[in-house]
This record gives sequence, structure tokens and C-alpha cells, in this order.
Amino acid sequence: MARKQYGESLTQYFELLKLIPKHPAQATASELQTKLSERLGESVDKRWIERALGTLSQQFPLHCNDKGTPYGWCWGKGASLDLPGLTLREAQTLALVKQQLAPLLPPAHLETLQAVFGHAEEKLETDQARNPGRRHWQDKIRTLPAWQPLLPPQVDPKVRDTVFEALDRGQQLRVNYQKPWQDEPVEYTLHPLALVQRGVSIYLVCTYDGYDDPRVVALHRIKTAEQLDAPAQRPAGFDLDRAIADGLFGMGGSLEPIRLVARFYNLVGQHLLDTPLSDDQAVEASGTHHFVLTATVLHTGQLEWWLCSFGADVEVLEPAELREAMAKRTRWLARKYPEKPSEPETGEPE
Repeated sequence: MARKQYGESLTQYFELLKLIPKHPAQATASELQTKLSERLGESVDKRWIERALGTLSQQFPLHCNDKGTPYGWCWGKGASLDLPGLTLREAQTLALVKQQLAPLLPPAHLETLQAVFGHAEEKLETDQARNPGRRHWQDKIRTLPAWQPLLPPQVDPKVRDTVFEALDRGQQLRVNYQKPWQDEPVEYTLHPLALVQRGVSIYLVCTYDGYDDPRVVALHRIKTAEQLDAPAQRPAGFDLDRAIADGLFGMGGSLEPIRLVARFYNLVGQHLLDTPLSDDQAVEASGTHHFVLTATVLHTGQLEWWLCSFGADVEVLEPAELREAMAKRTRWLARKYPEKPSEPETGEPE
């Protein structure tokens, strides 16, 4: 009988530890009693909860707020339940998670994970000390951009934290936004919807107050940000993935689907055979050194920029409007490269 009671008590202790909130949140003995009873499916005595908290606080970094009654309990700042200890593989995974996701996590969320990340780092450091020659998984992989590497823009930490918190809480924002090529920032009231990391930059997807169409705001162009008390309004039926697929980040253009037909030089366009432009992409040989690609894509500014990056190794055949746009860019480019450098030309491209 005593052995059964010991087993039940151990389970209760363990479940109680998992129910204690992280700093700065806290829970009273009565609240923990209710939650533990629900978790175990049986009534737990409140006095046992109080005695257990006192016992556990001697072994774990628990904090008791005794400035008022009833007392509130929480894990100490930066502490967390670490039962059982992390495995080496789990520590490696957490190191990669921190590396990739930390820039997109709200400060409050990141703070709750700092202790977990700290445990992972300690685990990796201990293993490295024991095995000096070992290289961990995070030392063996890298993510490289498919374009010319760029340094990330500078984002004001206060602005970042305010924007992240407003998005997390679903509150409106008042910002001063510096538009490109304008001298002074412009004040806007924004309704945050989502964050998107594109390349090295982070963008806020939002609506302007009084409008329903989603817009994109570069985080590094926000000079000041203030979280408002009013809740952010979400457009009916808004879906982030659908908005992106419909050209939210297309940088202009008609955003209409087009049937792109283009002739690529084999060596330059080879990667498109492995990473198609669309599900309906078709490729046909064109002579010895070229192939013709056909695909349904959105007509965006980004598409034109991407095609221009191939230079003379691509020729747009259809649609006629896109071919003419590329031809104009090419004629303007030819004027930029005479045999000798010339004085800068004024005006806009044709």
C-alpha cells in the first residue's frame, strides 16, 4: 500500500511541476489544485498542494510571491522544468530552431524559450568539451541565398518589439513610416496581420486604417511605433498563404496569370528543370543549345526583375506585352553600355 501511495505522490509532484507557470505569470494554490485535479481525474487536497510547493521550492527554482494573499507561484525568471534532460539530438535541433526563428519571434515568446535554449547550449558545450573533435549538426549545414548575398537592414529594437507585441496581441499600431525617396516620415494607423521574412528583410503584412486590402510594410522603414488600445481589424476571409500566392510580394505588375513562353540557354536555365516555375511547366528543346519553357505564372514586377537577371541568356517570346517590356529594358541597357563610359543620362527608361 505504501508503495502505491509513493507512486501516486511522485506522479502528482511531476504533474504539479508542469502546471506551474513561467515568470512573470503566476498561479495560486487553489488554481493549481483545480488544474491538477482535472489533469489526474481525481480530487487533490489543497493542503497537499501547499506542502508540495514548499517541498519542491527547495529543489527547483520556484518563486513565491508572498506580498499579498493568496500567494502566487511561478518558475523563477529564466528557469524552466528540465525533466528529463535534453538529449544531444534535441539540443542540436533547438540550436537550429533558435538560429532560424529567433528573428521572427515576439520578445515575450523568445523570453519563455531562453531557458530552453540555454539548456541546449550547455548540453552542446559539455559534449564539445568531452569530444573536442566532434562537429555538431549545426556546424555542418548552412542556408545560402540563391542571389547575391546582402547584409540585413537595421531595425530599431524598440520598433521591432512594439510591432511584434501588437501583432501577437491583435492590437492596432501608430507608426511613422519612411517611404523611399521621401524626405519626411508619414504617420499611419496600421492593423497588423502577419510577419513575413523575405530574404534578409522582415515585412509586416497589414491594412491601413479605413481600408481592407492587405499591404506590405518594411520593418526597417518604421521609424517609431506605438501600440494602441484598439483591437486590429482582420479583413473577412484573409488568408496569408493565398495573399502571397496572389502576388502580395510581387512588387507591382498586373498580378494577372499569364502564359509565359521563353527561350533559355541550356546551361543557365538548367535549374528550372529541377525547380519548375509552375505545376503546368513544359519544356521543349530548341536547337542544340537552348530550350523553350512554357508556364503559367503571375505577371509581377518580380517576374520581370527575375527574367532580366538572365541577361542575354533568355528571350521572352510570349505574351507580347511582356516581350515588349523586356525589349524596352534591353534597349535602355544597350544605351548604358557604349564602347566607352559616357555621361549619365537623364530621364526615365523608355
